[in-house]
Amino acid sequence: MLRPAEGKSEALLIDLAGSVHEHGTPDIDREYTLDGSGIAKAVRMAFRQCPACGSVFRLAAMCPHCSAVLPVMPTRSPRSADIGVTELGSIRPPRPAFTVALLAKREGHCGRCKHWFAKGTPIYWARGERARHQRCPVVVQPSTETTA
Repeated sequence: MLRPAEGKSEALLIDLAGSVHEHGTPDIDREYTLDGSGIAKAVRMAFRQCPACGSVFRLAAMCPHCSAVLPVMPTRSPRSADIGVTELGSIRPPRPAFTVALLAKREGHCGRCKHWFAKGTPIYWARGERARHQRCPVVVQPSTETTA
């Protein structure tokens, strides 16, 4: 809260830390209480800086200090340049598999070939998947064709 001093009509505030973004401008009305909960956080607002006089104020089309008319900045939606940007909507992309090559801490079955591996065997482990051999033997599927 700014307190007026006799003979003064203006104040110069220099905010080097950017506190205005977290606490709001000094002219915002705040409600102070003694219940121990502290001062309520200010609602985050959009600010502008006047290119003519340099003052910072809440978003407006005209500077309240020097009355300079500020240009309206049009907003545009991001555009894709066909470089892999797609509109997902509510679909979440799959998380990439986090694969780690390590030695087995305990014995188990391979997630790919189902063969048993002993403690200390080099394995691959991926989040959400079963561990498998680093050099997994090829599993030959039985043929369903009959020979005559």
